[in-house]
Amino acid sequence: MEKKERRRVLIHRQKSYLTAGVVTLVAVVAMMGAYQYEKRAEKQEQQEQVTLAEQTDTAETQNTTNADDTQETMVTQKPDQQTENTVSNQADSSALAQTDTVQGSTDTTAVYQQVQTNEEPVLHFAATDTIGWPLEGDVILNYSMDRSVYFATLDQYKYNPALIIAGAVNDRVVAASDGQVIGVDTTAETGQTVTIGLGDSYQAIYGQLKELEVSAGDYVSQGDTIGYLAEPTKYYSVEGANLYFAMTKEGKPVNPMDYIR
Repeated sequence: MEKKERRRVLIHRQKSYLTAGVVTLVAVVAMMGAYQYEKRAEKQEQQEQVTLAEQTDTAETQNTTNADDTQETMVTQKPDQQTENTVSNQADSSALAQTDTVQGSTDTTAVYQQVQTNEEPVLHFAATDTIGWPLEGDVILNYSMDRSVYFATLDQYKYNPALIIAGAVNDRVVAASDGQVIGVDTTAETGQTVTIGLGDSYQAIYGQLKELEVSAGDYVSQGDTIGYLAEPTKYYSVEGANLYFAMTKEGKPVNPMDYIR
């Protein structure tokens, strides 16, 4: 019994020593690992500091070199060249300013001219103004509002508010005066008819037309083609092809012969 007890105590002690040895070994290994990690971190930090210092030195050297080059260029440049560059810069600025000014002036002028171009002509016609013949031909029926005249086709007498000017089919009819086309109509008596405002309430009326070259709203000048003579309507079949030409003032007939020269 005493031997077994002694042997048990010995085994227990051996286990304790072994456990203590293992713990000690683990502690030593941990301490060595921590030491190596610390040394490695310290070495890495030193390398980073060295690299940063080298980069700083390189940047400073490059800046110094650029400054030296700039200063050397300024020193080696002749005074005449410096003056020439300054004058050139001033000239460029002046030219640019002048270009802007001229461009602005040109734009304004162009806009003004466009406004003038787009303005409608102001029409004026007075009792003393004259007109031209709208068609070359003989007057076969005169204007007559104070007494009646004979119309052969109708075989009757009646008042005539227009000049009936003889012509041939396809004869060219022109504007007797400047004006604006204010109406294009077709009637049984005068066929295709164009009314042109002359200004100041005066109007000129052209009837018995075809192949018109104007439309409502157009501006015409004296001598411009309005259209061509058509076949006469049934109201003028005996008289033959003719131009019905009338004038009014404030809607009332006036004698065209008072104005034709």
